[in-house]
Amino acid sequence: MGDYKQFVVIRQNTPTITLYFDQSHAYDADMVTVTDNAISDADFQIITNHFIKNEPEVPYMLSNNLVDGSDDIDDFQFVHPIVKNQNVVFPFSVEMIQPVLDVLNPYVLLRAKINITHRSESLVEKGWHIDAPDAPDGVNFKSALLYLNTCDGYTRFASGEKIVSQENRLVIFNANDEHTGTTCTNDKFRAVLNVVYL
Repeated sequence: MGDYKQFVVIRQNTPTITLYFDQSHAYDADMVTVTDNAISDADFQIITNHFIKNEPEVPYMLSNNLVDGSDDIDDFQFVHPIVKNQNVVFPFSVEMIQPVLDVLNPYVLLRAKINITHRSESLVEKGWHIDAPDAPDGVNFKSALLYLNTCDGYTRFASGEKIVSQENRLVIFNANDEHTGTTCTNDKFRAVLNVVYL
């Protein structure tokens, strides 16, 4: 098919289809968009109840060494994988994040997960990284962060922007933009939904 890449589309309540994207398909690499109150309060409450409040009944896995080669004692987080490498891991959790997917309107859902970083005495940046290191050349995925709680943690971009965690705030950027998340000092944890998509 020439300069086209094949992607399998995962969308709720529709048949699975295959799309072909021209490799020149790209997003503005310098654009970071921030939307407060990104989804309705009712939908946001359902999401937070499912993932972080009232003793959630979803499994979280320990993720060590967020930054390759790090031996930092603070270099870990807990993760609830929802979609991994375009494969649904927890179908019910996909249903829970549907209001966010409705806003993003993805054609390809590469990854979706909840990240829980721990509280620390002082803020710790978790390490510079990009969200789609294995993306095919010329295909620029988007990354979206929905902050699930308000705390003093933040996302910092290599370009200088710093976005503070505020519940129901949605941050969208090019998945190849280098950035880092943090711990928090004023809550038990920092919780973020991360979606990587086209």
